[in-house]
Amino acid sequence: CSNWNFKMKREIKLNNKNEIVAESVDNLQPPLIMRFADLMDSGVVVGRIEIFRSLRPLWRQSGILFLLMLPVGLGIFFILRILPIRYLLRAEAELCKLNEELEARVAERTLQLEAQITERINVEKNLSASEEKYRNFLESSPIGICITDLSGHVQFVNRRIEEASGWRREDLLSQSALELGFFDEETKQVLLARLAARLNGDAPRITEIPVICKDGSRLWIDLKTTILYKDGLPSALQLAFIDITDRRKAEEALQENENKYRLLIENSSDLFYTISFGGYFIYVNPVAERIMGYPPAEIVGKHFLLFVRPDFHEKIVAFYRKQYDERIPSTYF
Repeated sequence: CSNWNFKMKREIKLNNKNEIVAESVDNLQPPLIMRFADLMDSGVVVGRIEIFRSLRPLWRQSGILFLLMLPVGLGIFFILRILPIRYLLRAEAELCKLNEELEARVAERTLQLEAQITERINVEKNLSASEEKYRNFLESSPIGICITDLSGHVQFVNRRIEEASGWRREDLLSQSALELGFFDEETKQVLLARLAARLNGDAPRITEIPVICKDGSRLWIDLKTTILYKDGLPSALQLAFIDITDRRKAEEALQENENKYRLLIENSSDLFYTISFGGYFIYVNPVAERIMGYPPAEIVGKHFLLFVRPDFHEKIVAFYRKQYDERIPSTYF
């Protein structure tokens, strides 16, 4: 057993016969801790035992352990606290740098986009102005202009077509040009054949066709078809009309007059002929055979001096030369 006194440690070692075989006494240095317990004998408290212990050895061991663990703790603190902060500071600096570069790129890209937007706005303005000029040109053009899709539905007609045909623009738009009564059946077939040829790469050419006006009268026009492309593919047709009705009437009148004149010459009892500047017969009327004895086929293409007496050659050449030089329209020899 052990017996403790305040600030003193006494140790007694007993053998099996409860004889003291060893005893030691030590002074205890504060601070101290104490524990106690009652001694019981047959249920009666006969004494009390108190145990005191000095904390100084524990403090000493704890201090040594603290000193030993302090470098380890500082190292762990440096690793877990200081190094991450350094890395965080470095990462923050890099992030700031990247942010500045990003802002610079954003600013540069913003300037580029502003320039592109400004350029696009200017292009759109110029395009709008060009479209307006083009539309004004089409509207005021003396040539009739019609634009249709590939199926023939009218998308645009200018004022000249309205004036010439009598059809109102509102009556034509979105309608099939082939179904409006603009063209007769023969003309429709000609137009479809020309369209197929153009789409197959045939060169553009002017086609003379009749057009039926709203009042039923006819116009003769020269039609030229232009294929309009979008993204490299045919998308629409532009039809240009030139009114040739007056010219057609003049040609028909001229042809009629020529037929009358030819009929008069062919049946005349007088000799009529035409020669080139070189002196060769181009035309001789049938009466030549009765007067000269030669049918017209044997005269045309031969020089007129072949049919003139030799002693009159110089006089006749001088006569025609004078007529030519002095621009005398009619002469008699």
